[in-house]
Amino acid sequence: MTAMLSVCGMGLVNADGRGWDRQGCAEVGAPSENDSSLRVCRVRPESLEDPVALKKLRRADRFSKFAALSAWDAVADAGLSAADLATGTGIIVTTAWGPHGATFDFLDEILDFGDGGVSPTRFSHSVHNAAAAYVAILFGSRGPTCTLADFERPLRGGLSLASLWLREDRCRRILVTYTEESSGPMEYIAAMRRAPGAGGFVQPFNLSSDPSAVLSEGSVCLVLARPEEGRGVLDLARFDGDHPIRDVFALREHLAGLRRPVGDKT
Repeated sequence: MTAMLSVCGMGLVNADGRGWDRQGCAEVGAPSENDSSLRVCRVRPESLEDPVALKKLRRADRFSKFAALSAWDAVADAGLSAADLATGTGIIVTTAWGPHGATFDFLDEILDFGDGGVSPTRFSHSVHNAAAAYVAILFGSRGPTCTLADFERPLRGGLSLASLWLREDRCRRILVTYTEESSGPMEYIAAMRRAPGAGGFVQPFNLSSDPSAVLSEGSVCLVLARPEEGRGVLDLARFDGDHPIRDVFALREHLAGLRRPVGDKT
């Protein structure tokens, strides 16, 4: 039987800002310091300046802020408050590479200052589950929390797990995010992996069909419930691709065709 989920709200943070109407920058971006033909679509610093949403997350790393802000916007889009999410809500953060920027920063500190001189905060941010913990803190959620790291299909895995939790009555609703970040080391790896003119791909970031690679960062979040409780039904059979970014694009196209558009509370 095909798994079905109901979409109650959506949030998106990417290089174009915040909001589901942001189309992303698959063909644009700033040149990488490591390779001028490598384009990097970075989330702008001003997109992460939200004193209300991030009041409790002032020390969070960029990766965690991506996930938290997309979750904040998705919850607002669903017409819910933090109090609504305190109980009966699950949180699933999905990612291919996780907070690798914080991880490399932590390793740099070990090399510079030794084991005894590194920042405990930076170490905590290098843990994959940190973003999910921050989302739970943001809403005071006491429900189940999980992080899925999968190089090939992280979003699809998160949606499948959400469907399972709802069928098992573990939660009334679930926040599922797919979050990625770029970094200096990632740009270097991408540049080294790409032979000139070979059109190499560095998944899950390459969004272009031509040889020019594009690294993209940001986060998408869905508030999901049982099919009868939301504004549109999400068919998981549509997300059987082999590329997580393609899953996000398929998700956008699928949700755009729902009978009642996002924002229609009637």
